[in-house]
Formats: sequence, C-alpha cells, structure tokens
Amino acid sequence: MILIVMAAGIIAYTTWWFHRTRTMVDRWAEHNGLKVLDYSIMPFPPYPPIMVTLTTSRNQLIVRMRVYDDSIHRIRSGWLRLGSFWWGLTNIDAVEVFWAGRDGLSDEHGF
Repeated sequence: MILIVMAAGIIAYTTWWFHRTRTMVDRWAEHNGLKVLDYSIMPFPPYPPIMVTLTTSRNQLIVRMRVYDDSIHRIRSGWLRLGSFWWGLTNIDAVEVFWAGRDGLSDEHGF
C-alpha cells in the first residue's frame, strides 16, 4: 500500500512540475508579446552560458527557448531561468530571460 501511495505522489509531483514549467514559459511569452515556438528543459544541450549556470540555485530551472517576436518580425532564442532562488517553481512570476547574442551570451550551438 505504501508503494502505491509513493508512486502516486511521484506521478502527481512530476505532472505538476511539467505543467508549472509550461505555464511559466507561456505566461512569460504572453506578457512580453511573444509566441513560443519551442523550448527544452535543461540539462540537455545546448547548455546555457556559464554565468547563467553559476548564478542558478538548485531550486530553479533553466529552459532553452525560441520565440517569435512580432514587433521586430524575427525569431529570437535564449534561456529562461524559472523560479525564485529559495522557493523554486512555487513562485510562478519569477522568470528571468537571457537572450542569445546579447551581453556576451553565445548562440553558437543553435537550438
């Protein structure tokens, strides 16, 4: 019986985690007038710049994303850091963007 409860808990948490991630990415894009083309959850390549990785806590999540920016009619790519330093994904409004090609952030690997 305890194994069933544990399995149900793991499934529930995993479902919440993926749903929360998608919700945070979509809300961020909507608030900034962007359309999400695709995104991938790190640690899958390409990896974010080292400065992003070193300032991210274990409670936060880094997402690689590509969006369409209608204001400049271009596809932009970069990384989103989701969640707050201490509270992680429970803070749905904690989203920070790091655009590729700006501030020394490399986009050499593509998406």
